[in-house]
Amino acid sequence: MTLIVSMEQWHELLDCYPGTGNLDAFETRYKFLEKLGQGFFRKFDLSSGIDLEISHYRYRDDVICKESVHEHEVQFMLFLTGATYNSEYSLFGGRRCYLSGSGIAPACTGWSRRSQPFLLVDVHIEPESLADLFVGDPKQAAILDLMIRTNEWKPSFFPTVNPAIQKIAWQIVHSPFAGGMQRLYLQAKVLELLSLLLEDVLGDRGLSVVFPALKSATIDCLHQAKAILTAEFDNPPLIPQLAQQVGISERTLHRGFQALFKTSVLGYLMRQRMEQAEHLLRAGDYTVAEVANMVGYEHLGHFAAVFKRQFGLSPRECLAGKKAVLG
Repeated sequence: MTLIVSMEQWHELLDCYPGTGNLDAFETRYKFLEKLGQGFFRKFDLSSGIDLEISHYRYRDDVICKESVHEHEVQFMLFLTGATYNSEYSLFGGRRCYLSGSGIAPACTGWSRRSQPFLLVDVHIEPESLADLFVGDPKQAAILDLMIRTNEWKPSFFPTVNPAIQKIAWQIVHSPFAGGMQRLYLQAKVLELLSLLLEDVLGDRGLSVVFPALKSATIDCLHQAKAILTAEFDNPPLIPQLAQQVGISERTLHRGFQALFKTSVLGYLMRQRMEQAEHLLRAGDYTVAEVANMVGYEHLGHFAAVFKRQFGLSPRECLAGKKAVLG
Protein backbone atom coordinates (compact mmCIF):
# COMPACT_ATOMS: atom_id res chain seq x y z
CA MET A 1 0.00 0.00 0.00
CA THR A 2 1.16 3.53 -0.78
CA LEU A 3 0.04 6.56 1.25
CA ILE A 4 -0.20 9.78 -0.79
CA VAL A 5 -0.32 13.00 1.24
CA SER A 6 0.29 16.70 0.86
CA MET A 7 2.84 18.32 3.15
CA GLU A 8 -0.03 19.89 5.10
CA GLN A 9 -1.66 16.47 5.58
CA TRP A 10 1.70 15.00 6.60
CA HIS A 11 2.03 17.50 9.44
CA GLU A 12 -1.52 16.68 10.55
CA LEU A 13 -0.33 13.08 11.09
CA LEU A 14 2.04 14.24 13.82
CA ASP A 15 0.90 14.45 17.42
CA CYS A 16 2.51 16.88 19.84
CA TYR A 17 3.54 15.44 23.20
CA PRO A 18 2.09 17.36 26.16
CA GLY A 19 4.63 19.44 28.02
CA THR A 20 6.33 17.58 30.85
CA GLY A 21 9.09 18.22 33.33
CA ASN A 22 11.44 16.25 31.08
CA LEU A 23 11.20 18.83 28.31
CA ASP A 24 13.02 22.15 28.25
CA ALA A 25 11.18 25.33 27.34
CA PHE A 26 12.90 25.48 23.96
CA GLU A 27 12.14 21.84 22.98
CA THR A 28 8.93 20.42 21.48
CA ARG A 29 8.38 16.74 20.71
CA TYR A 30 6.09 15.12 18.18
CA LYS A 31 5.26 11.51 17.39
CA PHE A 32 3.68 9.79 14.38
CA LEU A 33 0.04 8.85 14.45
CA GLU A 34 -0.43 5.12 13.80
CA LYS A 35 -1.66 5.75 10.25
CA LEU A 36 1.76 7.10 9.27
CA GLY A 37 4.14 4.84 11.18
CA GLN A 38 6.32 4.92 14.27
CA GLY A 39 8.79 7.55 15.37
CA PHE A 40 9.38 10.93 16.92
CA PHE A 41 10.54 14.45 16.10
CA ARG A 42 12.38 16.74 18.50
CA LYS A 43 12.29 20.43 17.60
CA PHE A 44 14.67 22.89 19.29
CA ASP A 45 14.40 26.69 19.15
CA LEU A 46 18.13 27.37 19.43
CA SER A 47 18.14 31.14 19.04
CA SER A 48 16.22 33.82 17.20
CA GLY A 49 15.58 32.50 13.69
CA ILE A 50 17.45 29.16 14.06
CA ASP A 51 15.52 25.89 14.54
CA LEU A 52 16.82 22.33 14.75
CA GLU A 53 14.83 19.12 14.20
CA ILE A 54 16.09 15.63 15.06
CA SER A 55 13.88 12.93 13.57
CA HIS A 56 13.93 9.17 14.05
CA TYR A 57 11.11 7.22 12.41
CA ARG A 58 9.83 4.43 10.15
CA TYR A 59 6.87 4.64 7.78
CA ARG A 60 4.13 2.03 8.00
CA ASP A 61 3.62 2.10 4.20
CA ASP A 62 5.41 3.52 1.20
CA VAL A 63 4.81 7.28 1.32
CA ILE A 64 4.49 9.81 -1.49
CA CYS A 65 4.47 13.39 -0.17
CA LYS A 66 3.55 16.28 -2.47
CA GLU A 67 4.63 19.80 -1.66
CA SER A 68 3.38 22.91 -3.43
CA VAL A 69 5.29 26.11 -4.26
CA HIS A 70 6.18 27.91 -1.04
CA GLU A 71 8.50 30.41 0.62
CA HIS A 72 11.70 28.73 1.77
CA GLU A 73 14.17 29.62 4.51
CA VAL A 74 17.85 28.75 4.52
CA GLN A 75 18.01 25.02 5.29
CA PHE A 76 20.44 22.16 5.57
CA MET A 77 19.72 18.54 6.35
CA LEU A 78 21.60 15.29 6.64
CA PHE A 79 20.30 11.72 6.71
CA LEU A 80 22.41 9.64 9.08
CA THR A 81 20.32 6.59 8.15
CA GLY A 82 17.80 6.15 5.37
CA ALA A 83 17.29 7.89 2.06
CA THR A 84 14.36 9.36 0.16
CA TYR A 85 13.74 10.25 -3.47
CA ASN A 86 12.60 13.66 -4.70
CA SER A 87 11.25 14.68 -8.11
CA GLU A 88 13.51 17.75 -8.22
CA TYR A 89 16.74 16.57 -6.61
CA SER A 90 16.73 12.77 -7.05
CA LEU A 91 18.22 11.01 -4.00
CA PHE A 92 18.44 12.53 -0.52
CA GLY A 93 20.82 10.66 1.73
CA GLY A 94 23.93 8.55 1.43
CA ARG A 95 27.10 10.42 0.47
CA ARG A 96 25.39 13.75 -0.16
CA CYS A 97 23.56 16.09 2.17
CA TYR A 98 21.46 19.13 1.33
CA LEU A 99 22.07 22.87 1.72
CA SER A 100 19.57 25.39 0.42
CA GLY A 101 19.41 29.14 0.39
CA SER A 102 16.21 31.10 0.87
CA GLY A 103 13.80 31.98 -1.90
CA ILE A 104 10.88 30.30 -3.64
CA ALA A 105 10.74 26.51 -3.44
CA PRO A 106 9.15 24.83 -6.47
CA ALA A 107 6.47 22.17 -6.23
CA CYS A 108 7.95 18.71 -5.80
CA THR A 109 7.09 15.13 -4.89
CA GLY A 110 9.03 12.89 -2.49
CA TRP A 111 9.03 9.08 -2.25
CA SER A 112 10.01 7.10 0.85
CA ARG A 113 9.98 3.35 1.47
CA ARG A 114 8.11 1.68 4.28
CA SER A 115 9.97 0.09 7.22
CA GLN A 116 13.18 1.94 6.34
CA PRO A 117 14.72 3.54 9.47
CA PHE A 118 15.26 7.28 9.08
CA LEU A 119 17.53 9.38 11.30
CA LEU A 120 17.63 12.98 10.16
CA VAL A 121 19.20 16.25 11.31
CA ASP A 122 17.33 19.20 9.78
CA VAL A 123 18.09 22.91 10.40
CA HIS A 124 16.11 25.98 9.30
CA ILE A 125 17.54 29.50 9.46
CA GLU A 126 15.69 32.71 8.69
CA PRO A 127 17.54 34.82 6.07
CA GLU A 128 17.90 37.72 8.50
CA SER A 129 19.48 35.43 11.07
CA LEU A 130 21.99 34.16 8.52
CA ALA A 131 22.88 37.74 7.66
CA ASP A 132 23.40 38.52 11.35
CA LEU A 133 25.97 35.70 11.60
CA PHE A 134 28.21 37.52 9.10
CA VAL A 135 27.86 41.12 10.28
CA GLY A 136 31.22 42.83 9.94
CA ASP A 137 32.68 40.08 7.75
CA PRO A 138 34.17 41.58 4.55
CA LYS A 139 32.87 38.52 2.69
CA GLN A 140 29.31 38.99 3.95
CA ALA A 141 27.88 40.37 0.71
CA ALA A 142 29.23 37.53 -1.40
CA ILE A 143 27.91 34.85 0.97
CA LEU A 144 24.46 36.40 1.21
CA ASP A 145 24.30 36.94 -2.55
CA LEU A 146 24.86 33.21 -2.97
CA MET A 147 22.49 32.03 -0.23
CA ILE A 148 19.60 34.52 -0.12
CA ARG A 149 17.13 35.07 -2.99
CA THR A 150 13.86 37.00 -2.98
CA ASN A 151 12.42 37.10 -6.49
CA GLU A 152 13.60 33.75 -7.84
CA TRP A 153 13.87 30.08 -7.00
CA LYS A 154 16.00 29.13 -4.04
CA PRO A 155 19.57 27.94 -4.74
CA SER A 156 20.33 24.34 -3.74
CA PHE A 157 23.62 22.53 -3.16
CA PHE A 158 24.63 18.99 -2.27
CA PRO A 159 27.85 18.94 -0.21
CA THR A 160 29.72 15.69 0.23
CA VAL A 161 29.23 14.03 3.62
CA ASN A 162 32.80 13.72 4.88
CA PRO A 163 33.82 12.24 8.27
CA ALA A 164 33.94 15.68 9.94
CA ILE A 165 30.38 16.51 8.85
CA GLN A 166 29.11 13.09 9.90
CA LYS A 167 30.82 13.34 13.29
CA ILE A 168 29.16 16.65 14.13
CA ALA A 169 25.75 15.35 13.05
CA TRP A 170 26.10 12.36 15.40
CA GLN A 171 27.19 14.71 18.21
CA ILE A 172 23.99 16.71 17.65
CA VAL A 173 21.87 13.55 17.88
CA HIS A 174 23.66 12.38 21.05
CA SER A 175 23.99 15.64 22.94
CA PRO A 176 25.56 14.96 26.39
CA PHE A 177 23.84 17.94 28.02
CA ALA A 178 20.37 19.02 29.18
CA GLY A 179 18.62 22.31 29.77
CA GLY A 180 20.33 25.55 28.84
CA MET A 181 23.67 23.77 28.41
CA GLN A 182 22.10 21.53 25.78
CA ARG A 183 20.73 24.53 23.91
CA LEU A 184 24.16 26.18 23.94
CA TYR A 185 25.86 22.95 22.84
CA LEU A 186 23.41 22.28 19.99
CA GLN A 187 23.62 25.85 18.71
CA ALA A 188 27.42 25.64 18.62
CA LYS A 189 27.31 22.31 16.76
CA VAL A 190 24.72 23.56 14.26
CA LEU A 191 26.86 26.60 13.42
CA GLU A 192 29.96 24.40 13.18
CA LEU A 193 28.13 22.13 10.75
CA LEU A 194 26.91 25.13 8.73
CA SER A 195 30.48 26.44 8.41
CA LEU A 196 31.69 23.09 7.00
CA LEU A 197 28.83 22.93 4.49
CA LEU A 198 29.39 26.50 3.34
CA GLU A 199 33.11 25.83 3.02
CA ASP A 200 32.33 22.88 0.75
CA VAL A 201 29.98 24.96 -1.39
CA LEU A 202 32.21 28.03 -1.55
CA GLY A 203 35.15 25.81 -2.41
CA ASP A 204 38.19 27.97 -2.93
CA ARG A 205 37.44 30.46 -0.08
CA GLY A 206 37.18 33.17 -2.70
CA LEU A 207 33.42 33.06 -2.13
CA SER A 208 32.54 31.95 -5.62
CA VAL A 209 31.15 28.50 -6.30
CA VAL A 210 33.79 26.41 -8.04
CA PHE A 211 32.59 25.23 -11.44
CA PRO A 212 34.66 22.96 -13.68
CA ALA A 213 35.80 24.47 -16.97
CA LEU A 214 33.01 23.99 -19.52
CA LYS A 215 33.88 22.13 -22.68
CA SER A 216 32.47 23.42 -25.97
CA ALA A 217 30.25 20.33 -26.27
CA THR A 218 28.86 20.96 -22.78
CA ILE A 219 28.16 24.60 -23.63
CA ASP A 220 26.20 23.45 -26.68
CA CYS A 221 24.17 21.10 -24.48
CA LEU A 222 23.44 23.90 -22.01
CA HIS A 223 22.23 26.21 -24.78
CA GLN A 224 20.03 23.36 -26.01
CA ALA A 225 18.59 22.96 -22.50
CA LYS A 226 17.91 26.69 -22.34
CA ALA A 227 16.12 26.56 -25.70
CA ILE A 228 13.94 23.68 -24.50
CA LEU A 229 12.96 25.60 -21.36
CA THR A 230 12.16 28.68 -23.45
CA ALA A 231 9.94 26.70 -25.82
CA GLU A 232 8.27 24.51 -23.19
CA PHE A 233 8.10 26.83 -20.18
CA ASP A 234 4.40 26.07 -19.61
CA ASN A 235 5.02 22.32 -19.33
CA PRO A 236 8.78 21.84 -18.96
CA PRO A 237 10.53 18.49 -18.52
CA LEU A 238 11.71 17.53 -15.04
CA ILE A 239 15.37 18.21 -14.30
CA PRO A 240 16.42 14.53 -14.75
CA GLN A 241 14.52 14.35 -18.04
CA LEU A 242 16.01 17.62 -19.30
CA ALA A 243 19.55 16.49 -18.46
CA GLN A 244 18.99 13.17 -20.25
CA GLN A 245 17.40 14.94 -23.22
CA VAL A 246 20.46 17.11 -23.86
CA GLY A 247 22.99 14.42 -22.94
CA ILE A 248 24.62 15.69 -19.72
CA SER A 249 24.39 14.79 -16.03
CA GLU A 250 22.05 16.60 -13.64
CA ARG A 251 25.07 17.95 -11.75
CA THR A 252 26.59 19.36 -14.95
CA LEU A 253 23.23 20.85 -15.91
CA HIS A 254 22.84 22.64 -12.56
CA ARG A 255 26.41 23.89 -12.28
CA GLY A 256 26.89 24.62 -15.95
CA PHE A 257 23.65 26.58 -16.20
CA GLN A 258 24.67 28.72 -13.23
CA ALA A 259 28.15 29.29 -14.62
CA LEU A 260 27.07 30.06 -18.19
CA PHE A 261 23.81 31.95 -17.68
CA LYS A 262 24.31 33.32 -14.14
CA THR A 263 21.03 31.85 -12.91
CA SER A 264 19.66 28.47 -11.90
CA VAL A 265 17.63 26.26 -14.22
CA LEU A 266 14.51 26.88 -12.16
CA GLY A 267 15.26 30.59 -11.83
CA TYR A 268 15.43 30.92 -15.62
CA LEU A 269 12.24 28.90 -16.04
CA MET A 270 10.37 31.04 -13.52
CA ARG A 271 11.46 34.26 -15.26
CA GLN A 272 10.28 32.95 -18.62
CA ARG A 273 6.91 32.08 -17.17
CA MET A 274 6.49 35.41 -15.42
CA GLU A 275 7.56 37.47 -18.45
CA GLN A 276 5.06 35.61 -20.62
CA ALA A 277 2.38 36.04 -17.97
CA GLU A 278 3.00 39.78 -17.78
CA HIS A 279 2.80 40.04 -21.58
CA LEU A 280 -0.52 38.17 -21.65
CA LEU A 281 -1.98 40.23 -18.82
CA ARG A 282 -0.92 43.50 -20.45
CA ALA A 283 -2.65 42.39 -23.66
CA GLY A 284 -5.90 42.18 -21.70
CA ASP A 285 -7.39 39.26 -23.64
CA TYR A 286 -7.42 36.73 -20.79
CA THR A 287 -8.42 36.51 -17.16
CA VAL A 288 -5.81 36.04 -14.42
CA ALA A 289 -6.87 32.39 -14.00
CA GLU A 290 -6.51 31.75 -17.74
CA VAL A 291 -3.03 33.30 -17.82
CA ALA A 292 -1.94 31.29 -14.79
CA ASN A 293 -3.01 28.09 -16.53
CA MET A 294 -1.34 29.12 -19.80
CA VAL A 295 2.06 29.52 -18.13
CA GLY A 296 1.81 26.27 -16.22
CA TYR A 297 0.32 27.14 -12.82
CA GLU A 298 -2.61 25.07 -11.57
CA HIS A 299 -2.90 26.95 -8.27
CA LEU A 300 -3.95 30.58 -8.72
CA GLY A 301 -2.63 31.62 -5.32
CA HIS A 302 0.85 30.27 -6.06
CA PHE A 303 0.89 32.04 -9.41
CA ALA A 304 -0.16 35.35 -7.83
CA ALA A 305 2.49 35.05 -5.10
CA VAL A 306 5.33 34.37 -7.54
CA PHE A 307 4.14 37.11 -9.92
CA LYS A 308 4.06 39.71 -7.14
CA ARG A 309 7.57 38.77 -5.99
CA GLN A 310 8.81 39.20 -9.55
CA PHE A 311 7.12 42.50 -10.44
CA GLY A 312 5.99 44.09 -7.18
CA LEU A 313 2.30 44.06 -8.08
CA SER A 314 -0.45 41.48 -8.27
CA PRO A 315 -1.63 39.88 -11.54
CA ARG A 316 -4.96 41.72 -11.16
CA GLU A 317 -3.14 45.04 -10.84
CA CYS A 318 -1.11 44.20 -13.93
CA LEU A 319 -4.28 43.30 -15.82
CA ALA A 320 -5.73 46.67 -14.80
CA GLY A 321 -2.72 48.44 -16.32
CA LYS A 322 -0.63 49.29 -13.26
CA LYS A 323 3.10 49.49 -13.96
CA ALA A 324 5.55 47.03 -12.44
CA VAL A 325 7.84 48.33 -9.70
CA LEU A 326 10.33 45.43 -9.84
CA GLY A 327 12.17 43.84 -12.70
